[in-house]
Amino acid sequence: MLCSNNEYLPVIIDAGETRYWVRKIDRLQSDDTDFLQKLKAEIPAFLHFLQHRTLSTEKESRMWFAPSLLHTEALQKIIRSNRNRLEIEMHELILDIMDSVGTDTFSFDCNDIFLCCGIHRQKWRNIKYAGY
Repeated sequence: MLCSNNEYLPVIIDAGETRYWVRKIDRLQSDDTDFLQKLKAEIPAFLHFLQHRTLSTEKESRMWFAPSLLHTEALQKIIRSNRNRLEIEMHELILDIMDSVGTDTFSFDCNDIFLCCGIHRQKWRNIKYAGY
């Protein structure tokens, strides 16, 4: 278990990754100064519960749960934040153009999209197509 206050980049997670189940947990509503002691006192009962419970789901993948259950908005936020700057700029540019034209599809020549992003011919030869 990894806990972090950083919602955008707690770890590097690539698109298609299935090892993480990212959850956004709301803030505690009250500040209980004895919270840690209360948690420690619950450990024996919690262990008993874990050892004697009946599982409510069947194993569906190597991470037990179906990958669709692991895909959360919190996970998507981290994946979006892990993209490189150029990819983010190109994505935003394409969405802006599609929105202004009022379409849900687009077709660009690589030269045109690179020119719109301010990428010169010498630099775009080093860019690799990710094949989304």
